[in-house]
Amino acid sequence: MQNKKNTIIILTILILPALLFYALKTTQAPKPTTQTTNNQQIQENPYQVLIFSSELCLECQELEKNIKGLREKYKEKIHFEKLFINNKDKATQEKVKKYKIRVVPTTVFIKNGKVVLRFEENKPTEELEKDLKNLIGEKKESSNEENAQKEGAEKESGKE
Repeated sequence: MQNKKNTIIILTILILPALLFYALKTTQAPKPTTQTTNNQQIQENPYQVLIFSSELCLECQELEKNIKGLREKYKEKIHFEKLFINNKDKATQEKVKKYKIRVVPTTVFIKNGKVVLRFEENKPTEELEKDLKNLIGEKKESSNEENAQKEGAEKESGKE
């Protein structure tokens, strides 16, 4: 009787975590946000922002918080697509390879099918908005270019 009880306890300890893991894995698998091809997306909207992310990445979650309001504000002008790199969907994996994604978060700004800006970090909402405005032609400089110009101006003024 005691042996049977021990066997049931051991099997429960071994099987229960495996079942929970499988259940969580299948319920958390994100679905692709779009099924259209890249050419169709360019025809529909020449401005795209691809956000490569992972469910467990804390910096990705912060980036999502920072871009959430901007996504709503620019949804008529810019196509936003969030892609989870661990999604085994063929279209997602093709984009991961095409844009050579090595780390997350990686954000890729595309204009007329060409990459115009890419960064592998979280950015504050203000910087993201400057980059979005630059993408659609509402502003001349991206936040990265602006920072580089400020640093250059500071160096020059320090020489005088």
